[in-house]
Amino acid sequence: MDFLKNDVFISEIILAVHLVNGKGTPVHKNRPSHGIAFYHNSKSTFTFEDGETLECCDGDCIFLPQGSSYTVIGEPCDSDKEVSVYAINFRLPEFKSFRPTVIKPKSPGEIRSLFVKSANSWRKKEVGFNEECMSYLYSLISHLKKDRFIY
Repeated sequence: MDFLKNDVFISEIILAVHLVNGKGTPVHKNRPSHGIAFYHNSKSTFTFEDGETLECCDGDCIFLPQGSSYTVIGEPCDSDKEVSVYAINFRLPEFKSFRPTVIKPKSPGEIRSLFVKSANSWRKKEVGFNEECMSYLYSLISHLKKDRFIY
């Protein structure tokens, strides 16, 4: 099932983060939450348990479903620039089985901006940060749906 073809109701944001220079875990088993990531000056190959392989390049997003198991190998697109991945992990009120999906946004600058704002808000944890991050995530999902389904 395609995540972006469904109405989405987020029950909880687990984490909004900015990872640099290859930080992060390369092996994921039974992912505890859904996640959306944005790649900036980096490229990663995801290999899932069923053998499916997906590649994310600079400016791409990937949706990673709860319960998925995979290995990810990343590298910079340009060795002179900082590798950067933004991610937001979240839960839905009920478990639904979705497929991992790469999304190529038409406006990667806008998408990156929403990820940056969310990661900054989460890091600062000022009053209202959770609602602010939720707002950014809903806006992000809305943009990705429009990019994917409205021509």
